[in-house]
Amino acid sequence: MIPVYLTLAGGTFTWIWCLCLFSDDVEFNTYYLKTVRPHNWTQWIMLLYAVAFISSMQTQASHELIHRRENYNKALGMFGLMNIHYIHFKDEHVMGHHKHLATIEDSSTSRLNESIYWYMIREVYSTNKNMWQREFARIRKQHGSDCPTIAYILFNKMTWYYLIYICTWVSIYLLLGWNSLKFHFVYSLYGLWYQCFANYMTHYGLLRNKDKNGIYESINKYHSWNFVSSPIYYRLPRHSDHHTSSFRPYQILRRFDDAPWNPYQFVMCLYLCQCPPLWFWAMNPRVQAVRDFCNGKVNTEASFNNIQIQTEKDKKTDIVVSIYFALCTSVFGYVALFGDLAFK
Repeated sequence: MIPVYLTLAGGTFTWIWCLCLFSDDVEFNTYYLKTVRPHNWTQWIMLLYAVAFISSMQTQASHELIHRRENYNKALGMFGLMNIHYIHFKDEHVMGHHKHLATIEDSSTSRLNESIYWYMIREVYSTNKNMWQREFARIRKQHGSDCPTIAYILFNKMTWYYLIYICTWVSIYLLLGWNSLKFHFVYSLYGLWYQCFANYMTHYGLLRNKDKNGIYESINKYHSWNFVSSPIYYRLPRHSDHHTSSFRPYQILRRFDDAPWNPYQFVMCLYLCQCPPLWFWAMNPRVQAVRDFCNGKVNTEASFNNIQIQTEKDKKTDIVVSIYFALCTSVFGYVALFGDLAFK
């Protein structure tokens, strides 16, 4: 767990450092807060991009911690989610997402032909709404249906989560000023953006079947997408095993080659799904292949795992997606290297 704790500490330090860096109300005479401050749009964009990546790593470290059984680990995970205004994710993720995975009742399961942009709006709104409803139901069960309104406020976790956010905003504004508070909001948006990316890509289009009584089948390895894995995101791309064994530590998550696999690396798919038409064109045939397999049908149009042989559709998709990745890299490199001239 040491790498997880270090990631959480490093993300928190970076957040505080950037808050000081962006402050116009407080003068810092140290080298790393005065000399290295960005001076043009290109430098601001590159800094925000780097900080957003660190934020995404911190969010995944927090995700790992909220799945641990120890209360101190859960508390640390909630602290890591505080910076992106998503503390309720601790409860909604475990009691909502892991229970209703791959169903239309799950706010975090992305629908077929749903873009990442609409998905982000829907997930953030729905997870907050679901958590409020869950808290109201819990309070009614504990204190009776005729409990006073004040009980729904004081005993509600969401009330205290929102109060933490407000206290954070006020503290940043009073200590560092408006510019730092604006950065905090941008930082939170980036953190939510990457959080939504993870859920969007790992569950796109996959649904559990119902029996004749309307009961969903049990969660299995065919209800999550897997990716080429690396320790950076704490084996999150081995997502099938994470959902079949949610308390299994990231270090020993198993690889299922016969489960649904995306042919591209996790970070590369971050760019792919930002172009919804290309994402749908590349992924929808694979989604249909998974659905056909789970329903006992033969699909020869596209493969969906590491065991099946690539089809002609797969090879064509690889070529088109490779060109898209090359264009993204070229544009990003242009902004990084020549953006100073472009923005002057």
